[in-house]
Amino acid sequence: MRFLDHSSQLQAQLQARREAALRRCGTAAEGYAKAICPVDTGRLRASIRSQVDGLQGRMVLGTNVEYAADVELGTGRYRPGWSGPRKWRWQSRDGRWHTTTGQRPQPYLRPAMSDHAGAYSALIRISLGGE
Repeated sequence: MRFLDHSSQLQAQLQARREAALRRCGTAAEGYAKAICPVDTGRLRASIRSQVDGLQGRMVLGTNVEYAADVELGTGRYRPGWSGPRKWRWQSRDGRWHTTTGQRPQPYLRPAMSDHAGAYSALIRISLGGE
């Protein structure tokens, strides 16, 4: 009797399928986030990307735009843990002065991930060869 060890091929195949599943989930998450992202110039929406770390078995959704967290989490009194002033003034480019207490949160990343768990589960099952 002879035994053949195909475990390394199986491991490679499972790793490839896992990465494919994460990429599919990332593409879907980008679409969900872009669909609900508030738009002024379109810069924030266009910057939303997913990144797959196959070795860690995770997908990260995010953006590199500097004001992204302010849109997602809000600013001033609307931001959790805010300890700054209740109101502040700022001057716009046209020289006019404005007073604000902050911007309400407009989540687009968190809902894109949390509101579609069933869709992500289905994508993972399909990618791994399930039903």
